[in-house]
Formats: sequence, C-alpha cells, structure tokens
Amino acid sequence: PKEYNAIVSSANLESIILVNSKFEMKQEYLSSSEDERKFGFAIDDIDVAYSAIDGMAVGKYDWRLWVSVGRKHLIKIECEYIATYSGLMAKNPDAVKLFLYKVGRVATYPYFRNKVSQLSWESAAQLPILPTISAGSIDKD
Repeated sequence: PKEYNAIVSSANLESIILVNSKFEMKQEYLSSSEDERKFGFAIDDIDVAYSAIDGMAVGKYDWRLWVSVGRKHLIKIECEYIATYSGLMAKNPDAVKLFLYKVGRVATYPYFRNKVSQLSWESAAQLPILPTISAGSIDKD
C-alpha cells in the first residue's frame, strides 16, 4: 500500500489516445426486438510498459461491447486506448502495474462510453447509455 500510495501521489496523466476502433452492425439488428437483445461490455487484459529511468508508464486498454440475439453478435464495438502517465521515476514495477490496472481503466472508460454513444447515434442503433463505473466495478469478460 505504501508503494502504491506513492505512485498515486506522484503520477501525472499525460494523455489518453484512441489508437484503434472497430464498429460492426449486422442488418438483423434493425429488425430484432429490444426484448431479445442481450447487451454486454468488458475490458480485456491490460498491457503495461514502464520505464523507471524516465518515469513513464503506458497502459493499453482494449474495451469491447456487444449486442447479441441468441448466439449471434449483431453489434460489436472495439476500442483500444493508450494512457500515458509520467512522474513515476524509480517506482516499484508491480505497484505501477497495479496503478495502471486500477486507475487507467477508470480513466479510459469515459472515452469508450462516449465513443459508444457517438456510434449508437450515427448508426441509429439506440443503444442504452453505458453506466458510470468505479475501479471495483469493472470485470473482465
């Protein structure tokens, strides 16, 4: 906890960048009923790169959303974000990874949430607004 708290107090968010996205909607979605659709979203494992010398840490966050009817995915959205933090010189690498896991997921989620809303509007899919989240409420699928 002491090492983690030192990271929390010294880390500076430099950027969050969308580096890849994919949207796919099958025509059947438009004729499916809201009652038969199953909706979900998740984040995959996080890739971390850390340099104790420059004090920079980078996390790659792969968010995804799907809507299915039965076993068939009718909508798929995938977004990959890179979050960069500075101010982490000579920190414990495991504590940095934990920080990126906890904080970076929560930091990138609003970008994903916004992207889903934008794609929903552009495609007329009328997806529900994604919920707000906290660090403890995100689970991998």
